[in-house]
Amino acid sequence: MKIIFLALFFSGISFGQQIITGKVIDLTGEPILGATVLEKGTDNYTETNFDGEFSLTTKRPNTTIVISYAGYEAIEINVDIKKTNQGVIKLQGYGCNLPIRPQFTIFSDYGVLNNPYGINLDFWNNLNQLKNTTRINANLTYQTNLDSDYYFRASAQLYEIQSHSNFSMSIDGSFEKINFQESFKPTIFSVKGIFKTTDNLGVIAGGKLMRLNTTSFLAPTIGLTYDEYLWTGFSTSTTVSFFNGNTQYVGRIAKDFGRIATFINYYKLHQFDELSIGLGYKFYY
Repeated sequence: MKIIFLALFFSGISFGQQIITGKVIDLTGEPILGATVLEKGTDNYTETNFDGEFSLTTKRPNTTIVISYAGYEAIEINVDIKKTNQGVIKLQGYGCNLPIRPQFTIFSDYGVLNNPYGINLDFWNNLNQLKNTTRINANLTYQTNLDSDYYFRASAQLYEIQSHSNFSMSIDGSFEKINFQESFKPTIFSVKGIFKTTDNLGVIAGGKLMRLNTTSFLAPTIGLTYDEYLWTGFSTSTTVSFFNGNTQYVGRIAKDFGRIATFINYYKLHQFDELSIGLGYKFYY
């Protein structure tokens, strides 16, 4: 009799419990590390691993799980006892656009024309992980021919400091230093605004100050940008700055493939020009 009772007791426990599995990603397809998967109405929860995957043993059948992560809208999923694998689950960020999780990318940068050896460091983060789409980006680029020639650039951007469903504004500031064949050594300061009235296409407008030897030059800057980064990992931009007798052209095409990041840059100012190819890897934390 006791054996029958114990058998019924443990079979009841196993019937009430089930193992729920799945994978949590953002809309770029990247797995989300550390998302919380909670059985609603209980204190039973787990977190996603490095690949965004989770496994949760529930306390009751036909339950509801709540999946949440800072900066993203929580979602509830009603779990059927016949379907334990929930598949791939996408979380959407607050606001009109999706916040990007903190990430750091390191690139190996190859210059085709003048400076073949280079490194590019790129950092992204949200200023507020809650209901705020404003993001900060910092970038350092250094290329050299391992002799006297080099190109250095440091920049910082505040993305979507003003953002509504059909308009956003961003600010970009940068510092550049070029040493080319000991005869061309400009220093350039830049401030630009990026204005978007659609999700993808934007207008760039701003100004630059170039110091060359003992002379300073001011230049207006105009350009266009097209960005599908949050959906396909693709972005491109081009700008033109009109210095007195020294027009500057800058173009960039970038495409991410999961954690692998690539870009092609073209830069021309007076007698210096460079075509750069970058290959990098993204780290999240």
